[in-house]
Amino acid sequence: MQPARLGKALGCAISSLLLTVVLSSPGAAQQQINIGLLGPLSGPWAEQGRLMRIGAEMAVEDINQQGGIKSMGGAKLNLIVVDTGATVETATNAAQRLLAGGNISAFDCCWLSSFTLAAREIGERYKVPMLTFASNDGIVQGGYKYIFRSGTGTDLQVRSGIGVIKEAAAKVGRKIEKAALIGDNTAVSVSYFKNLNEILPQNGVKIVLNRVWTPPLSDAIPVGIAARETNPDIIFLASTSFDDSVAIVRALEAAKVKSLALGVGAQFLIPEFLKAVGPSAIEGVMATQGSAITKDPFAIDFLERFKKRSGDGWTVHNTTSTYAEIWIIKEALEKAGSADSAKVRDALAQLHLTVPPPTAFLGVDVKFEPNGQNAGALNFIVQWQNGTPVLVAPPSVAAAPIKIAN
Repeated sequence: MQPARLGKALGCAISSLLLTVVLSSPGAAQQQINIGLLGPLSGPWAEQGRLMRIGAEMAVEDINQQGGIKSMGGAKLNLIVVDTGATVETATNAAQRLLAGGNISAFDCCWLSSFTLAAREIGERYKVPMLTFASNDGIVQGGYKYIFRSGTGTDLQVRSGIGVIKEAAAKVGRKIEKAALIGDNTAVSVSYFKNLNEILPQNGVKIVLNRVWTPPLSDAIPVGIAARETNPDIIFLASTSFDDSVAIVRALEAAKVKSLALGVGAQFLIPEFLKAVGPSAIEGVMATQGSAITKDPFAIDFLERFKKRSGDGWTVHNTTSTYAEIWIIKEALEKAGSADSAKVRDALAQLHLTVPPPTAFLGVDVKFEPNGQNAGALNFIVQWQNGTPVLVAPPSVAAAPIKIAN
């Protein structure tokens, strides 16, 4: 055989041998594993998407720096980010674009419950598991097999929230007997108000005002006036857009409404909210969260890293829940030993995580019920105290008690 042909034949033989070794080795490294992030990076909820993206990027960087997916030879995660836009239709199209290629092992979505419900349909169709902290109760109903929620639904938020607040009010001699419901008609608000309408009367609380609108809200002043006239002991706020939330809190201050206020979602806690409404209007306002910066050392260290990265003085569940959920996906990939989305789904269903990072923000073990709900999820309540959001409930992880004026 001529030297050139001999060299070529030897090269082919070596290449064939190497390919056989790679394919047959169970720990063989893959170049990357694609995971997705769907979030509102434009439109009225863009700030929420920005915070989600920071959490996802920090998680992927940490995982890759710590050796990637070890059961797959150190394969690195590759984050693919897609903007949901500002409507259910654009969110549906975004989910379709993300998943249609067939190379996504799992994805995180979408902050807004309306978008999450739409993306759930696409994820189920393509058999790609979705992690979420969106709280509409219907998200984990209906027999879907590819949805997993790390935080609470609105049912638990209402049941635990009203009890915690009534107890705190009683300690300073205040009663919670009248409530106002103020919010838009997006999916999470509808679910939130449905539970409030059922649960408040059971707790001796009469609903004296119920104002719902399709966002954006045209004029918040009449709502503020109505709140002053009905004089509720507590106002439940479910305005999902930043602008509407700012307008409502400003209107309540202008109308000199002194009721307690509990919002649902991070829009009431982001730094821009303080800048927009000012410290006097925001003092004492509370909001529910699906995760939080707890007293766990990992969470405290994470907050310092987040501050340096973002320039923000604190963060909300958009960042912490997304960070935790990417780590949950990572552990499922480790357990599955495969990037196949169906196998990752099965691994998620069997997970039981007892240590940080996820537990540092969720406050409990991660173990999903058959419907995809994290079994022990806690209802976190954060309150503005002296210009800073402070974790005030549940007591097991709270940094300070709820502040309620006499």
